[in-house]
Amino acid sequence: MKVKFDIETIQKAIDSSPWFKDMPEQGRNQLARAAKIKQYAKKSYVFQNGDSDTDIYCVMSGRLRLGTTSSTGQEFTFTDYNQGSWFGEATLSIEEPRLFDVLVLETSIVLVIPRKDVLSVGEEFPTMYRHIFIDHTVKARGLYRLLEGILFYPLSARLAGRLLEQAQLHGVQTEQGVRLDISLSQSDFANLVMGSRPRVNKIFGQWRDKDIVVMEQGKYLIKNLAALEDELALIDE
Repeated sequence: MKVKFDIETIQKAIDSSPWFKDMPEQGRNQLARAAKIKQYAKKSYVFQNGDSDTDIYCVMSGRLRLGTTSSTGQEFTFTDYNQGSWFGEATLSIEEPRLFDVLVLETSIVLVIPRKDVLSVGEEFPTMYRHIFIDHTVKARGLYRLLEGILFYPLSARLAGRLLEQAQLHGVQTEQGVRLDISLSQSDFANLVMGSRPRVNKIFGQWRDKDIVVMEQGKYLIKNLAALEDELALIDE
């Protein structure tokens, strides 16, 4: 669903983008004029595997999830997109169907720019591609690291790593520890670490008994960050 957004807000999002930050004002203004704002309902998709979608996107508000689902229904999560996240850039280099799904976790407002408009601006200001390439490389390195963890790390280490990642993104410091200011189920964490829900539940139970991670008012509370970091440190010894 299309929604109205003032041009100043759209322009601010583009001006602050890591992709366009060094682009002359003329180019950024062209992108702002081409941009549209869409609202996506919870549990809908921005795009899915096999879609011929060719837009690029920025999350203005809400939360999205990049993942994939096997033919047997098994889900795996790569990463979440939060406010300020840009994605969809692969379409700028090759016009092929999407490989993954982007699921809407909560009602979200998303800025959308058509591929043709980005390419047009890129022809005039080709330095844009350098920043997109750098950002894409950072994302790729994160995915390689994630793949390494799945292949070689025990489940407890993968789960600790994902918790620490969420603490960096959504952690709120309290007197008791770091509370994740986001709703995540054990099924969500199972998808994040490529593990079964019963095994993830067992590890959370062990951490709860050791007062490392507990549930408080429906949110995860990390009471001992050092203990989670130790789970990762054991791998490097």
